Amino acid sequence: MRDKIFFKGMALVSVLFGFIPSCFAEDPDAFDKGNFARHYYLSLWGGSSWSYSGETDFVNLGGLTTNRYVGNTTSAVSLLAGVDLGVAWESIAKPYFFAVGLETSYNQQNSPAGTVNPLYLINPGFDTLNYTYAVSSVPLLAIAQIGLAHRFFNPYVIAGIGMAWNMADNYNEVPTDPLLSAAPMRSMFQPKTTYDFAYTAGLGFLVNVMTSLQLALEYRFTDYGDAYLNPTSQQSTGDTLSLGPVRSNALLFRLTGWLN
Repeated sequence: MRDKIFFKGMALVSVLFGFIPSCFAEDPDAFDKGNFARHYYLSLWGGSSWSYSGETDFVNLGGLTTNRYVGNTTSAVSLLAGVDLGVAWESIAKPYFFAVGLETSYNQQNSPAGTVNPLYLINPGFDTLNYTYAVSSVPLLAIAQIGLAHRFFNPYVIAGIGMAWNMADNYNEVPTDPLLSAAPMRSMFQPKTTYDFAYTAGLGFLVNVMTSLQLALEYRFTDYGDAYLNPTSQQSTGDTLSLGPVRSNALLFRLTGWLN
């Protein structure tokens, strides 16, 4: 299934890189005729990310022991940092630009948590536990930007598609009420790294600090795909714990420099 997702994502990337330049050229030879100034660029960016994951999942630990896990999707602020490398074209005669490139970043969700209902199929009202875990994401995306140029404030939109590697670990449980009878598992869910289709979209505005240097403020939404934890060592089944899709809303500062 994930191989199909990968190939579909790469097919979309190919369409993206082939289609966008043709949208801006008034004729197929526009680039060769010098209607556009081409720049190779490097962008460094970072800022605050409100990341969240979590969904409701049922895990059979063996026999009649099935627990319900309810993830809390409340966002908590964390840091997000990344880098882009690509090529941009500025129209000589008209006030717009577009760019395509590759992007990677690192995002770590801050304090994700949820609630466990042990023995849910036998006694849904049994005492609960609280669980925590850690999840971080590293995407590799093909991105495209379209916006205005040759002005002091230049608005733009950005979008990208590709793959993300989601790493989940550090699962732990504690009783919701220590005075009640629910007890944590003897062994916890184990770390798991998965890859999934990812996409991003955002908007911002940039300021030309120098001829070859730009500073931008940007909002970005990113869906990194799903994350999972491996089974515990005490399970007699192979059920993983689904943590749901990992997503973030971010407010970023971007510094872009021309390389030529």
